[in-house]
Amino acid sequence: MPGSKHNYHYLFGPVASRRLGWSLGIDAVPYKTCTLDCIYCELGATTEKTVERRPLVPAEQILQEVESFLESGVEADYLTFSGSGEPTLNRDLGMMIREVKKLTSIPVSILTNATLFSDPGLRKELEPADLVLPSLDAVTPGIFRRINRPHPSLGIEEIIGGLRRFREEFAGEIWLEVLLVEGINDSEEELEKLGQTALSLRPERIQLNTVARPGAEADARPLKLENLERIRNFFGPGAEVVADLREMYPGKDSGPVEEKIIAILSRRPISTGEIAATTGLKNVEAKKILTSLLDRGRIRLLRHEKEEFWSCH
Repeated sequence: MPGSKHNYHYLFGPVASRRLGWSLGIDAVPYKTCTLDCIYCELGATTEKTVERRPLVPAEQILQEVESFLESGVEADYLTFSGSGEPTLNRDLGMMIREVKKLTSIPVSILTNATLFSDPGLRKELEPADLVLPSLDAVTPGIFRRINRPHPSLGIEEIIGGLRRFREEFAGEIWLEVLLVEGINDSEEELEKLGQTALSLRPERIQLNTVARPGAEADARPLKLENLERIRNFFGPGAEVVADLREMYPGKDSGPVEEKIIAILSRRPISTGEIAATTGLKNVEAKKILTSLLDRGRIRLLRHEKEEFWSCH
């Protein structure tokens, strides 16, 4: 399912997501405006670390873009407030969720680090969402500071308390993500505490992930798949591993990504930027794979109005 051909400023995708299927991303904050500065973030270091909620991007323009996307006929499994920072920092988030729900029956999901869930007003704003996907990477203060590098005002105990209250109030589904970094939050002691806390929050799903691409710090290393499978036991029988290590580093094993790209290009010509948005790759990663496919004669390069497009036809 290729992305829309419209040029949007705040929407991206639909992106092929292992967790959400085809997810249209809605970027509700400026680039790297976040409450955390996680060592594994593939977007790099946080440029504005803050806990102040305020109108960060024009809500009306986002809603206009969503309406335009819906009119385009491109399908999506979820409309996801996520993007290049922490979406709950946008004070207009609740209003945007409500307005999007008026426009479509496509489920609305929220990708969040849950750091602001102690705010009862925010928890109320999220009520209309269908699915919330919070993250919880540590439960001990030292490891929390080491892996997530939070705003000084944030404490892990308060964050966990906010998650507990949110679970009590929220009628939709909660899929809790735990992202594991080798040598940092994968000790048996931390895993036992993480598992107990995760289960006590009663999410519908507990999803284990690891570093997908080079992060903000070089020492943010992924766990091997066999280790993730072993670690799953700490989180109960319903926990699932969502990391797909075959696709993390396309230069080493690009087969699955290549076939995904070819399937997309078999439908219609698409630009490099659209391929990147649809597959979740960075532009430079997408261009590298596309060039390799071109060199092997599997795809063609087309030009239209000074823009490059890729095609299988």
